[in-house]
This record gives sequence, C-alpha cells and structure tokens, in this order.
Amino acid sequence: MIFIDLLLIPIFIMFSILSIILIWINLPGTFIYFFIIAILGALNGFNIISKNILLVILLVFILFEIIEFLLLGLTVKVYDGKKSSIFLSILGGISGAMIGSFIFPFLGALIGLIMGTYLVTYFNERREGKNIKDAVKVADSTMLGYVLSKGIKSVAVISLTLYLIYF
Repeated sequence: MIFIDLLLIPIFIMFSILSIILIWINLPGTFIYFFIIAILGALNGFNIISKNILLVILLVFILFEIIEFLLLGLTVKVYDGKKSSIFLSILGGISGAMIGSFIFPFLGALIGLIMGTYLVTYFNERREGKNIKDAVKVADSTMLGYVLSKGIKSVAVISLTLYLIYF
C-alpha cells in the first residue's frame, strides 16, 4: 500500500502540471484534473480521497469557472467596455489558443490566447467608437481578468495537489 501511495505522488504532480497548462490555454484543465482524481480515487476504493471531498472539489471547480467569467466581465466593465467585448474576448481567446497550438503547441496556444483576446477586444472597442487610448484600456482589462482568473484556478490546482500529497 505504501508503494502505491508513493507512486501516486508523481501522478498527482504530473496531472496538476498538465491541468495548469490546460488552464492557461483556455481548456477545462480543472475538470480534467478532477476527472483523473476521481478515477484514481475509485481505483483505490476512495481510500485516498473520499466521495464527499470529490463533491466539494467539483463544486469549488464549478465556482471557479463561474468566477472566471464574472471576473472577465467585471474587469471589462470597470474600464467601461461593451458587453460584446466580453463575449468576443472569450471567442477570440479560444480561437487564438487553437490557432496558436497548431503553429507551436503549448507556447503558441498561450500566445494565441493572449493575442486573440487582446486584439478582438481592442478592435471591437474601436468599432464601437472608442478612441485608441480607451480601447487599449479595455483590452488591457480583459487581459487582467484572464490572468487573475487563470492564476486563481492554477493556485486551486496546486493547493489541491498539495492537499492530496500531504493529507
């Protein structure tokens, strides 16, 4: 049993790193991490992690997804961005991440996410009649929202990994 527990530590670490990478390229890394933990828990008879803890983790991950979208909307609204910029920045981020991942996996996806989000927001705000300075502020706020939300989700995955390893 101790050998299995020692074997699980690198597995948790490996999947947490993969999850964080997926989070930053705008894919559902938290849910993939949850799915892997649930499978490992089921394989081990829920000795490592109980069903109740899994439920709490799932609810926390759902909450963080909601916070991600609310934070993006809040940061855009703080700088007087249009509602369409919120929606278009999400689409720009996803399409930029996909295009970037085809060009250069992982790093290209991150660059594509940033460029897609920023450029789509900027051009939408310019199309809506904002001057260059205000459009840049709104585009910057979109990036701030993304970085904050991705950082929060990454910290959650790291915290969960540490919890699983040490408790």
